[in-house]
Amino acid sequence: MTPPSSDREVIMNQIIDDVGIVRRDAWSAKSPTTSLDLDWDYDSIVIHNSGHGHLDTMLKIQKFDLEKRHWEDISYHYGIMPDGTIFEGRQLIYKGADVKNQNTGKIGIVCIGDYDSGVVNWFSGRAYKGDPVLPKMLDSVRKLTRRLMAAFPTIVRFGGHIEYGDTSDCPGDMLMPYMDTLRKEFGLLVPIKRSGL
Repeated sequence: MTPPSSDREVIMNQIIDDVGIVRRDAWSAKSPTTSLDLDWDYDSIVIHNSGHGHLDTMLKIQKFDLEKRHWEDISYHYGIMPDGTIFEGRQLIYKGADVKNQNTGKIGIVCIGDYDSGVVNWFSGRAYKGDPVLPKMLDSVRKLTRRLMAAFPTIVRFGGHIEYGDTSDCPGDMLMPYMDTLRKEFGLLVPIKRSGL
């Protein structure tokens, strides 16, 4: 049963406090540009990387989402730095914007960094070798996922963005190999891949 809105905010804040997540106001997040759609009863967790466009802070990611993608807020619910620091992104009571045409019921987590090897940026023409996948970041993925699973027993799927469809590379060929291991640790299922939506 879905709790009332006031209870959802209590649960959202309990997760932040329990996991030690840096709140939006601490990283100077801008307010959404318009009202956001509510969401709850999550069934999936989607792992992303921020890519090779120097989007290495939550503020830069939010600015990109607002100014380049023309979205109403940062697209992800949480961001995790290579050192393991976890940031609040779009508030958990709202639907994310991180999986094209299939955001309902999905919690988006962006691992901040470029986890693609040998990628050439189409805009700059520069090649990137990718960032190392650090144990502290993976430990924070584990910690956050376990807490989310405790709050939402409805979560049954976990995977990288590419496993859900609509992308050819996210979360990157260096981070993607960890998805199956993590999924097995959590006892969760492979995502259902949908494309052409």
